[in-house]
Amino acid sequence: MKQKLFSLFLGFLIPFQIWGLSVKDAHPNPSLNPSDVVKMQLTAMQQNDASNLGIEVTFRFASPSNRRYTGPLELFIRLVKNPSYKHLLNHLDVEQYKDCWMTDAVTPFQVPEVSA
Repeated sequence: MKQKLFSLFLGFLIPFQIWGLSVKDAHPNPSLNPSDVVKMQLTAMQQNDASNLGIEVTFRFASPSNRRYTGPLELFIRLVKNPSYKHLLNHLDVEQYKDCWMTDAVTPFQVPEVSA
C-alpha cells in the first residue's frame, strides 16, 4: 500500500531522465515554477547523503506553516526517515502520467482572515 501511495505521489511529477539538476545550492526563488520546485525536492531526496543534504534542501522549500509542524530541520530529518517517507530517499525512479497534474489527497484547512 505504501509503495502504491509513493508511486501515486510521484507519478504525476517529472520524468526521471530530466533530473540532471544541481540542488546543493537550491533555495526558494520567485522565478521557479511549481514543476521546478518539485524537481528540485525530488532530486534532493534522490541524492540524499550521509550529511542529509538532500533532506535539508527539501526543507528549504517548506512553507513557514509547514515548518511550524515539521521543523526544525533535525525533526524534519527524523520525519523523512520514518517508515512512511523513507522511500523518497535515494529512490531509483518514478512512474509518471505525462503532462498531467493529479490529486493524491485533499486536506481541509482554514484560511486566516486578513485585515485590510
